[in-house]
Amino acid sequence: MSTSSLESSSPEWLNKDYVKLILSKIEVQGNPELNDFTISAGSAQGQNFAGVIIRVSIKYTLDGSNKHVTVIIKASPTAGAVSELLEDLDVFGGELFVYKNILSGFNELLPSFKIAPRLLYADDKAMVLEDLTKLDFELANRKNHFDLNQAKLVLAKIAKFHALTAALYQKDQSSMERHMISAHDAEEMTPLSFFFSASLQESLETIRNCDDLQEYVPFLESFDIVQEEKIVYTRNDTDRFRVLNHGDLWINNIFFKFNDAKEPIDVLLVDYQESYFGSPGIDFNHFLYTSCNYEVHNNHIDELIMFYYNNLVATLKLLNYEKIPSLNDIKYEIKNKSKQGLIALLSVVPVQMIENPEHANPEYFLADTEEAQVVRREVYGNPHFVETLKFFLPKLSARGVLGRIESHY
Repeated sequence: MSTSSLESSSPEWLNKDYVKLILSKIEVQGNPELNDFTISAGSAQGQNFAGVIIRVSIKYTLDGSNKHVTVIIKASPTAGAVSELLEDLDVFGGELFVYKNILSGFNELLPSFKIAPRLLYADDKAMVLEDLTKLDFELANRKNHFDLNQAKLVLAKIAKFHALTAALYQKDQSSMERHMISAHDAEEMTPLSFFFSASLQESLETIRNCDDLQEYVPFLESFDIVQEEKIVYTRNDTDRFRVLNHGDLWINNIFFKFNDAKEPIDVLLVDYQESYFGSPGIDFNHFLYTSCNYEVHNNHIDELIMFYYNNLVATLKLLNYEKIPSLNDIKYEIKNKSKQGLIALLSVVPVQMIENPEHANPEYFLADTEEAQVVRREVYGNPHFVETLKFFLPKLSARGVLGRIESHY
């Protein structure tokens, strides 16, 4: 075996025997002989905040032929606030349920549809997934927000995903039981609720120090971000359409495939740890404010809503869905969950902009320590974040999210 510098921090169980087990699940028809394997980091520092991502390159022999395969292993961290959070919420089990029960259910409804890497094997330690980079997909740069074409590719894919989950629920309501309760539903303080509270306070401190943003201080001082996030992730009788949300639809979880002209032609999504059955407005707003560039916000919001709607309806009709939502229904859902845009702006966006890779450790955002406070102050005081607030807070205000409505959504 050869390894990268990850060897010292990789799980003890990730050894020759475990790799042999993985290989037996990949080559189920033969008797593969393991020759060598290499362990390396599966994502750059700062790209994954809720798991250990490991790439394993495996060389083996099958029927006299030398072969090579690369897989991605996703495991939970074993210590710290992140480990506590993931264990309490059973996010590993939730994501595994999506792969085994929901994505697999798509094969019966729409066999040609692919939205995620293939699950090769899973146990109580990890999930083993196909390596998307070997299929010519590449992770988007978290600092480069999407243009209109990229945004449309993502929304076309998520619209079909939403339609398929609605059809699955119509067929069998128990299919969504695992995702009826969100990670935001806890009554007591959790590392997740601390993250949102700390994000709001740090964002407020930045806004107070900016002369151009003073008008937003009173609203944000009274904004209960933890309670508002619970409301976003709540179903009620006024809902007009429900789907399984990806739950964390932002740049870090989106892989693109490009043609020879470097134009995006396909997209796949990873990380289904926060999936939730509720309004499609959750995914739409989260994606809009974490991942789309200024030009899209200035000129194409209505176009994107219509584009999402058309893809959603086309897929629902293909699946013989009974009660097709109207365009007004979808606009209502997006408007009704628009506070998710503000919440994402104040919490996810500054993390996207981290300049120092050492600050990308999620413990700094989940723990109440002096060291963590120093890091958070630097992250939320980033001048790029200030400029982003200057652009988006007026937009959110104009869309009625801050209590004032100057234009339609």
